[in-house]
Amino acid sequence: MDAYLRQFREMVSLRGLTDHTVTSYSTYVRVYLDYLSDILHKMPEEVSWGELRDFVRWLQKARGLSDRTINCCVSQLRFFTIYVLHKPWDPTQLPLRKFDSYLPFVPTREEMRVFLSSITDLKFKALLCLMFSSGLRIGEARHLKCPDIEHSRGRILVRASKNRSSRYAFVSSNRWHFFFSF
Repeated sequence: MDAYLRQFREMVSLRGLTDHTVTSYSTYVRVYLDYLSDILHKMPEEVSWGELRDFVRWLQKARGLSDRTINCCVSQLRFFTIYVLHKPWDPTQLPLRKFDSYLPFVPTREEMRVFLSSITDLKFKALLCLMFSSGLRIGEARHLKCPDIEHSRGRILVRASKNRSSRYAFVSSNRWHFFFSF
């Protein structure tokens, strides 16, 4: 089964994804291969759609996974089936789950003021103010350079963001002055 996992990781790597993504995508494929070896005593090519569904049910019951995580698992199984086993994938046999969506928590101005005033290190306070005012992710803020911040235009150039594309994050002058008025 190690050969299947190596081939899976190689195929994910060939897509140009990062090492972190390769590791993340391998999580449930490894569990699946162990399940086949230890419980079903079958090779991946021999598994039926019913057995794939049984694996997903077993995984959810054994680990108490959320619907979002089950969808990640199904996506990994899909990739494995198509790119490693070279078999067609039928989404009607193992559909993605629907899940509740939620709105993110957005603190009030007063909550932000209290939080930011509790931070004593000026460097961290400035970084957090910038992140909150522009909606930057931690990794995006970490890779910023001074020329990326265009204060006069109220925007920040975010290079190679989450999906490896560049974008502008805008900061309204009201929010900018609010955060830096401490």
